[in-house]
Amino acid sequence: MKKYDLTNSAECYKDKTQAEAYLNLFKNTGYKDKMVSGEFGLIQNNLEIILNHFTNKTHYVDLGPGLGDKSELILKHAKLQDRINLYTEIDIQDLFLEITGKKIEKLQIPVQKIKNLFEEGLQQLKGNLNPKFIYLGCTHRNFKSEQINNMLYTNMNNNDYVYISSEVFPQDINQVIKNYSNEYLEHISKPLIRKLNLKKSTIQFNVEFNHHSSQIEVGYIIKTQTNQYNKGDFLVCLISKKSTPNEFKESICSHFNGIYFKNETNIAFIGSKKNSIIDN
Repeated sequence: MKKYDLTNSAECYKDKTQAEAYLNLFKNTGYKDKMVSGEFGLIQNNLEIILNHFTNKTHYVDLGPGLGDKSELILKHAKLQDRINLYTEIDIQDLFLEITGKKIEKLQIPVQKIKNLFEEGLQQLKGNLNPKFIYLGCTHRNFKSEQINNMLYTNMNNNDYVYISSEVFPQDINQVIKNYSNEYLEHISKPLIRKLNLKKSTIQFNVEFNHHSSQIEVGYIIKTQTNQYNKGDFLVCLISKKSTPNEFKESICSHFNGIYFKNETNIAFIGSKKNSIIDN
């Protein structure tokens, strides 16, 4: 079997139908309870640590806000303590910007929306000298670590903080595969397949775990020989890495200094750029 890497999150979420499928996935009780609650709980149990990195001038930058429930939790408490100045959300999908923007506006926090890729959006904010708190929740390990770290590092000022989190490798990987085997993730991955002009009868939705890369892979198996692919080839559309705590730390330590906290399912990091004024 040959694997083809078609992963492109920007392409997945530009289409409103796929964006709605993503939101429905996170609203689904089974997936939410099993795959999302860990990160929410991690934030809830460490709010004091998180808010210690805020001041009354903090500019909170949300990279890929989604439903915004975790940022809403943080900012609700930051507002009560008068530790937030501005909220900016960066995404390529209007639907995500609209949903989360409304939630944060209800907290009476000024909201700025930037419809763009993460790097371009952060570049627009580089001139804002107020300390930024950049939130990248539970997706860091889905990127190439060096690439996403360089992007963050280059676009951060010395007084900025970054919050990064990841799911940790689970004890029951078979249960995780079942949690990913649902209609919502199939809908999310369809835009990438549609561009290949493959007939529905030639492909079959597939979720499996890649032990070599420690990642869940979501996509389609080729059922029938085509001009482009052989029977049994796997077209990988979405990935979700499941790293050990040590792997997560190693993926961050080259660019940032800070602290880590974790629970049974998730690990998070808060810190600043290496060699920044905060380190001195």
